Amino acid sequence: MPRISATTPARTFCHFSYAPRKPSSDLVFLVPTYTYQVYSNFVRPGRGAELADRATAWGALKETPDMNPEFGLSNYNYHSDGSGVAIVSQFRPMLDRGRNRSR
Repeated sequence: MPRISATTPARTFCHFSYAPRKPSSDLVFLVPTYTYQVYSNFVRPGRGAELADRATAWGALKETPDMNPEFGLSNYNYHSDGSGVAIVSQFRPMLDRGRNRSR
């Protein structure tokens, strides 16, 4: 997997898939490229406070979804009336998918 680095210590990883020009098999491999967006920002109350010291030690992002309700909920969460979250936007920061998450 190629690694893309900036001049800062922050890192991110990109996944690439390659396909031959001429199909060589009847097997299909489906790459779920947007699944992570649906389940990002899983709000777990108190998680930010629990991870604060570790995030500082690792140089990781200290913000967590439970500290930033304005970024919305995950499909794992529930609304205040108990109904499940059904719509998630890709146009929001993904706090739990930040730098160094692929380690």
